[in-house]
Amino acid sequence: MRRPGRPHAIASFFKTSAPTFYQVPFGYNDQNLLWRHMLDARFTDIEVEVVIKDLHAESARGFARGLVEGNPVVAAIREAQVPVADVVDAVTMALTKEGGGAPFRSTMVAVVGTARAG
Repeated sequence: MRRPGRPHAIASFFKTSAPTFYQVPFGYNDQNLLWRHMLDARFTDIEVEVVIKDLHAESARGFARGLVEGNPVVAAIREAQVPVADVVDAVTMALTKEGGGAPFRSTMVAVVGTARAG
């Protein structure tokens, strides 16, 4: 799966115990595992699919700011006294390599599960 912003760009600022926030949205990507968990939880009419969407942003920097400052990872960055602007710069560089600076273009991939309560 492609992961815009490359979470390792953020993790590289931490000598030990990098924030684990991005493990949640990017870590549950096994379709069979999701299906089994839903089945084990007694859901019915289970459907699991991969959804691919084009991602468009005015700039890599704007998207990087959202990835860094728009979710809980920013609290860990601040707690570690890492300059948020430096992290945004690093993520911007990673994004620019992937999808250009302005506009920024990439692909988002998600594993989506739907079901009914059993």
